[in-house]
Amino acid sequence: MYDRACLGLDEKEVEARVARGEPHTVRLKIPEGKTVVKDLLRGYVQFDHSGIDDQVLMKSDGYPTYHLANVVDDHAMHISHVIRGEEWLPSTPKHVILYKALVVNVDRLRWINSRHVRTLFAEDTATDDHKLAVVNDVLPMISSTLEEAGLTSAPAEVIEKFGLDYVWRAMDLMKERVSALPEFGPLCIPFFAEPDLSSSLAQDMKAKYIDETTPELVADVCSNLRDLSDEDFTPVRFRRVLNIWSTSLAYSRCLTPGSYHQEHQSCRKKPEARVEEVRCIEKLMWSSVTLI
Repeated sequence: MYDRACLGLDEKEVEARVARGEPHTVRLKIPEGKTVVKDLLRGYVQFDHSGIDDQVLMKSDGYPTYHLANVVDDHAMHISHVIRGEEWLPSTPKHVILYKALVVNVDRLRWINSRHVRTLFAEDTATDDHKLAVVNDVLPMISSTLEEAGLTSAPAEVIEKFGLDYVWRAMDLMKERVSALPEFGPLCIPFFAEPDLSSSLAQDMKAKYIDETTPELVADVCSNLRDLSDEDFTPVRFRRVLNIWSTSLAYSRCLTPGSYHQEHQSCRKKPEARVEEVRCIEKLMWSSVTLI
């Protein structure tokens, strides 16, 4: 916590030291009291200011920190709903205090808490096309129902199709499993043990994605990707190839069989005979990280 060593400096001394070029920062003085935030998922969340540090707003090099830039940008973009990751919850009171310090109405803001989503939805100023792009790209991370249904017209469909009930259920799955360091060991064993691919669980997972069409599907993927050089194998080019046959298949319908094929079929071929095929499948696996 900052000890507020410079808080007692008078205005003239501050101006003189700045004029001499002394390195300095600009901080947000956190007032005494508490901040209550209405989170659309958690409900009302209370933060005691005694545990909040005086946040640096402008660094000594003159650049703003994330917190200042975030608040100013949200205000300029007329943001109405802030969709943020779970790890950013402790920063919310800092932003509320900063809004008030800038004399900006914070009552219009609503916070939505999601573990993986960090995109902001500009409700008031974005065009329909921009809203649709945000909805299609971001909200499927929260609700699988949108991903399955798809949105191809106006963003107004969100009102009808998107709800927070799925997020509630997903959050309920994130339960505390470890409270003391010794508990980590037993829970981490699966990460360091060879999986039993003959188990009933493994077979059930295999049956979900792998069937008699898998070899043909993987061969089709490799055929479409084989002619791409390393330089051309970018997310944009990959998506173009993917769109040729992905309209009727979910991404996992390709990626999971591809991974299985690489793991289990490679041992049946001579290395020199499968280099090109494995190369294509490996590219497919790694590029999925960028796209999904």
